[in-house]
Amino acid sequence: MAKPVVHTFQSSHGGRRSGAGAPKGNVNGRKGIHLPAWLKLNTSDQILRFMRKILIPYTLSGQLGCRQSSAITTCCKVLLDYDQLQELEKRIELLEKAKGVKAN
Repeated sequence: MAKPVVHTFQSSHGGRRSGAGAPKGNVNGRKGIHLPAWLKLNTSDQILRFMRKILIPYTLSGQLGCRQSSAITTCCKVLLDYDQLQELEKRIELLEKAKGVKAN
């Protein structure tokens, strides 16, 4: 028995179905921003400063595409969560020492 032949349609915009991909002339994939020399993302304050001074204005003005903005926002959330976890671990260690509890 022969296998059925499946025909795929290659859209001129990309993708494998009709209407897939971005419209012609879409430059969102080529958008980018120049990062300033002062940029450091080591603390929560620095991450929030980056989001307020760069990420939000560039996204609202259209200099940064939706996908890039979403990816950077997710990265910032991860960094903020990690920073908060480190602070929480330090506070727990201090409390354990004060109470005389051994850490696991």
